[in-house]
Amino acid sequence: MVRKSTKLRTIREIIKVYNKKTGPKLKKWLNGSAEYGFTTSRNNNIFRSIGIIPRVLRKIDNSIPESNFFGVKTSSPFLIAPMGGISQFNKKAEHIISEGAEKMKIPFFFPNNSSYLLSEINPKQKKKYLFRSLYLDADLDYCKKNIEESEKYKCKAIAITVDSPIRPVSYNKTDTGHDSRKHYKKFGLKRPKKNPNFTAPLNWKVIEYIKKITDTPIILKGILSKEDVKIAESLDVEGIWISNHGGRNLETDITSIEVIEDIKNILTKKTKLILDGGIRTGSDMFKALALGADFVAIGRPIIYALTADREIGVNRILELFSHEFKSTMRICGCKNISDINNNYIVNRLKNAKDIF
Repeated sequence: MVRKSTKLRTIREIIKVYNKKTGPKLKKWLNGSAEYGFTTSRNNNIFRSIGIIPRVLRKIDNSIPESNFFGVKTSSPFLIAPMGGISQFNKKAEHIISEGAEKMKIPFFFPNNSSYLLSEINPKQKKKYLFRSLYLDADLDYCKKNIEESEKYKCKAIAITVDSPIRPVSYNKTDTGHDSRKHYKKFGLKRPKKNPNFTAPLNWKVIEYIKKITDTPIILKGILSKEDVKIAESLDVEGIWISNHGGRNLETDITSIEVIEDIKNILTKKTKLILDGGIRTGSDMFKALALGADFVAIGRPIIYALTADREIGVNRILELFSHEFKSTMRICGCKNISDINNNYIVNRLKNAKDIF
């Protein structure tokens, strides 16, 4: 019999329980911001500079938030972002999140720095909402093996993280001395000690190589520049993930929501656009879609929920994001996802005071 939670009525309550259960070192690790954390704060605050204009008396009796993500029907246009080292919060973290994603029909991007193998997450190869996240690697043979593994275990698309050529500076982590690598097993494919098939420094030719060896849709994660978008589109990648890595990589990085509209406007193909960074409510989701995103990704709130009440917490936060988004659609007079556009938005970002 599945337990029901009576204490997790809102996302705010989930965060409250997380804060009570989690120690200061682990909190700082999850926040994990670059340097002083200004980018992370900006991610979270900047959505308040975007206003919503609702329409009334639209003669609709229901809103339909369902969408399609690389061939799978989703209950709502958001996905679970890849997060490494999360077994610190629960030893079965990836299993719990994956099962919740299947139940709620929400895509889950399984990270390559996980405590589990893909074979353990999808042993029967029947999961419909399992996707793969990989860091870009200069070892082309290693890349190929990871991609072949993703194909074997039926991952619907592969996100390649391209914004992390080195380990970033994070005062939150350095101040506490907390090293997540001590708290979870290091699984995954073994890298050969010497390999002549090596490309360094990393460059766009690695993406060309990846596109040649797989028919699985490729998403490039961590792009913020219009120039990089043009290059990515020229290589026929199927998705572009607009992201500043949750503020974890670079201090005073520009935020995803500031560039999404311009990026959408320069696309010439039907490239799927994903946005992350600071999505904390269903209305945030609505704003991102109105400015051009096809899907948004949610990261840290999933860990808040996992910590708060394990599988019940994960299922609950997925329900809450879905409910809040559908509620926003209905109040704004949108029946379908395709109805959402920038006519529902007052974008005050360009005129807003600097909120760093």
